[in-house]
Amino acid sequence: MDTPWIDRITAGYDDPREACVRVQARQPNNRLVSPEEIAAAATYLASDEAVSVVGAVMVVDGGMTAR
Repeated sequence: MDTPWIDRITAGYDDPREACVRVQARQPNNRLVSPEEIAAAATYLASDEAVSVVGAVMVVDGGMTAR
């Protein structure tokens, strides 16, 4: 997920920006999941539209677990 954590883990590399690009390239959709995408999933699950969603797992990881 694209958070300040990514900056922390790439800060020690010679080229932190390049390290971040490589992290993104490992993702199935070639980008990091945004905090807004996670929030949208949580908002949906907390909404009336999800009243019938029971006992399901919603994975919002950009396809990493589908590999």
